[in-house]
Amino acid sequence: MYNNIRMPQIKIITHINVPSKKVIDFVADPENHQQFFPTLKSIQNIKRVSGIVGTTWDWVFINLGEEVVGTAKVDMYVEEEVFSFRAKGNYAGYEGGYKFVAKQENGGCELELDVDYQTPEALKGKILSKGRVIEVDENDIHRLTEAEATITMRILRSVLEDEGKKV
Repeated sequence: MYNNIRMPQIKIITHINVPSKKVIDFVADPENHQQFFPTLKSIQNIKRVSGIVGTTWDWVFINLGEEVVGTAKVDMYVEEEVFSFRAKGNYAGYEGGYKFVAKQENGGCELELDVDYQTPEALKGKILSKGRVIEVDENDIHRLTEAEATITMRILRSVLEDEGKKV
C-alpha cells in the first residue's frame, strides 16, 4: 500500500552468490539499472544526494508495447540491506515501487524484490501489438509484471555473479 492506495504487489526471492553489501551497492546506483531491468530503455538526469535517499532520475520504460516516460526517487536506503525507489510515469495513474532487500547468508545473500504498481487506464483494456488490438485485463497485467520481476532478478543474479568472478 502506498499513500493509502492498495496496489497489486509482487514478491520475488532468489539467492545470489555475492555478499549483500555488493548487491545493495550495485542496485542503489541508477547507472546500473539498464543492466538488469529488461524493459528499461534509458536513464538520464541522475541527481545524486548525500545519503542516497532523495536521489532522482528520469527514465524510459517499454510497458505493454508503449513507451512510458517518468521519474524515480529513492525513498529508502539501509547500507548492505535495503534499497527502494518510487517511480511515476507520464500516464495519469502510472506509478510503482521497487524495493530490494538483501539478507546475508551462506557466503552470499538472499535477495527479495518487492514490486507494487498501478497501471493507468490508458494502458488497460486493449493494447496494440504488431497491428493487432489485443484484449488485456488486470490478471494479464499482473502476470506480465510478475514475469518481468522474475526476469529482472535472474538477470541481476547473473550480472552480479559474473562480476564477482572477475574480482
